[in-house]
Amino acid sequence: MPRNPPQPPLSVVTSATTGIQPARPLGRHGAEFWRRVQDEFRIEDCAGLELLMQACSAIDRAEALAEIVAREGEVIRTRTGTIKSHAAVRDELTARQVVMRAIARLGIDVEPVKSPGRPPKAFGWTGDE
Repeated sequence: MPRNPPQPPLSVVTSATTGIQPARPLGRHGAEFWRRVQDEFRIEDCAGLELLMQACSAIDRAEALAEIVAREGEVIRTRTGTIKSHAAVRDELTARQVVMRAIARLGIDVEPVKSPGRPPKAFGWTGDE
């Protein structure tokens, strides 16, 4: 019998496999936002998770609408020949507003205040006082 049994292969563990996963499927943009927010803030409460889920879904919707607008143009010509804004522009902006409100409600829109630290030597402080 060998003294040291063979070691199992190692596997990389990431937040994608160990963190809280979205309750519903998300698109590419929403899933990326979910991962970045969870990596930095670790939202775990039920209401916060649902708010984050809504923000991620709205990001996916906004990006899908942005692709339509990019393909078809920001304005359209009606049957009578008048030019008006593409309806998807308004809907895209509404989805982006939902995202921004959710970010504010989650409290992840502000950077933590950092302490000022030691003043630079240019101000004559040497640390010997």
